[in-house]
Amino acid sequence: MFIKLNSIKEEYEKRYRNRLSICYPSIGSTGFQERNQTSNFLAAAESLVPNLFTWFEFQVEGAKKADNHLDAIAIDFGAKEIWLIESKRIQTEKKFKAIESDRKRMTALANRPETIFDRFYEKSGVPFDEFHIYGLTLADVWNYEGQRDARQKAYQYYLTKSKDAGANSRCLIIEIPIKGTHHQWQYRLIIDAKRLK
Repeated sequence: MFIKLNSIKEEYEKRYRNRLSICYPSIGSTGFQERNQTSNFLAAAESLVPNLFTWFEFQVEGAKKADNHLDAIAIDFGAKEIWLIESKRIQTEKKFKAIESDRKRMTALANRPETIFDRFYEKSGVPFDEFHIYGLTLADVWNYEGQRDARQKAYQYYLTKSKDAGANSRCLIIEIPIKGTHHQWQYRLIIDAKRLK
């Protein structure tokens, strides 16, 4: 997973740079819906990983109503990998803390994988219990020089994490400058991946 993640990151970045060179899709704000992260990331992955199965808003059994789905799931049958995906726009401390809650939920799912596997046919001919499960957090954060708030704190956290990735995790950051009216904004996309099983 981590080897192909670098290539996916490059394609993901190309998609964003291309779109943002054509159009700035928000009006009077620095914000794009979380779904854009998920759909652009998976489009990048699908262009590089043959026969990647993807689904948005994947239902999860046994969870509270507020947590009854993942933003997306992807299965690479060839590599025997399942990716559980959540996306966040980091604007406040509360949103930043919600990432930890998402990660705990993904870890809980990895510990009871039958709630996911039971809905799939044995398409690959390989039992799902041989698959590795990864939790991916996609996030975006807007920063400008001199900023002091939750967004800057989040960016510093991920910047440190990107330098300290271990054997079972990777954190990648994409930086895209955006010309704003008051500040020179940096739009940062974060891919935080961890092997859960």
